[in-house]
Amino acid sequence: MPLIRPRRFAGRRIRLDYITQPKSRPPTFVLFTSRADAVPEAYRRYLVNSLRESFDLPGTPIRLTLREKKNPYARKKRPQCPRACVRNSRDQCCLRIKVEVA
Repeated sequence: MPLIRPRRFAGRRIRLDYITQPKSRPPTFVLFTSRADAVPEAYRRYLVNSLRESFDLPGTPIRLTLREKKNPYARKKRPQCPRACVRNSRDQCCLRIKVEVA
């Protein structure tokens, strides 16, 4: 059964990264996504029913938890150029060229 993508939220696509099963009693699945709070309740029911059908678990309660992956670039800051040439041209910046400033 092909998986249907969720609808867009605020003009942006909700990316489903991967799903894992950390527990088996009761069957618990964790879905990693780009925006966990934006996944509609109807789509969560669709995922649970698809898992129930794929693994032949009729009548079994399935727990589905949605999580967001950490953004690896959230806290990184670009180094500030002492001469403010970053704003003018990134290719000509003194931090990129490593030119000695006299």
